[in-house]
Amino acid sequence: MKVGLFVVHSVLAVLFFVAKKENAFPLFSVEIKEEGGITMIDTKNFQPLNVEETGNKKHGGRKGVLSLICSKNGNRLMISKELAETLDLADTVKIGFIGENLVLGKHLPGDSNEFSLKKQGKKLIVYSAEVVHTVAEKQQLDFTDKVAFTWYKSTIDEYDGVAVALFNPEVHDDEE
Repeated sequence: MKVGLFVVHSVLAVLFFVAKKENAFPLFSVEIKEEGGITMIDTKNFQPLNVEETGNKKHGGRKGVLSLICSKNGNRLMISKELAETLDLADTVKIGFIGENLVLGKHLPGDSNEFSLKKQGKKLIVYSAEVVHTVAEKQQLDFTDKVAFTWYKSTIDEYDGVAVALFNPEVHDDEE
């Protein structure tokens, strides 16, 4: 695999070098120098991309705490790093309802409501179409023209001395 990548890189470097010599890129001027047998670009004219991370402008820069995704790419419940830390979640989460309010926690009543968590970047994910459809039905969420619903706040409470998060049905929607 490394040999194949080296060959591809070498071929591209040669093509670029030949094209540059023949001025095939009239609007793109790059100096190429060779040091110790390695071809490198001269970065004296390099300009770094200078963009600040501003957060979600659509919702006042607030980060989502929990997102419910129902798309052709899969159904999942995405738990933010901050919520996972607050609830002390690692490998599993228990999910249930109090009325229409969604409840998440490490320790809740019931045996069949515990779901495995997978890590994706900083977030924890429950991959389950059944969870997504049950939450959507219970909280009357309509995925007709949307693929995601995001909660931006939760109420933190306790059950048997362990933190739990409650999410009411009022959510903001997003596009995926």
